[in-house]
Amino acid sequence: MAEIHDRLHADLAELQRQLEAASSIDPTSRALIERVIADVAPILASENASTSIVARAAPSRRGSLAARLSQAAKQFEVTHPTLAGTLGSVIDALAQMGI
Repeated sequence: MAEIHDRLHADLAELQRQLEAASSIDPTSRALIERVIADVAPILASENASTSIVARAAPSRRGSLAARLSQAAKQFEVTHPTLAGTLGSVIDALAQMGI
């Protein structure tokens, strides 16, 4: 689990870096990515990802996070494919963690 947690941390840092570097992202899309980062951050803050706030959340909350991540990835597939790929990595890491 530590390896997945480390990968998620790296993916989120890369996502943040890409967001800062991408000047052509519209404000609504930028807000979507910032919200995704904010939603995933509690997982990284937890010493044990399986007991994090999001992991203990109701399935509808977890589904909502997954839906927002998927929506963001699809939105950026054409305009920012690298950003979409990083979002895909975040989705994969969360799925491996059962979130």
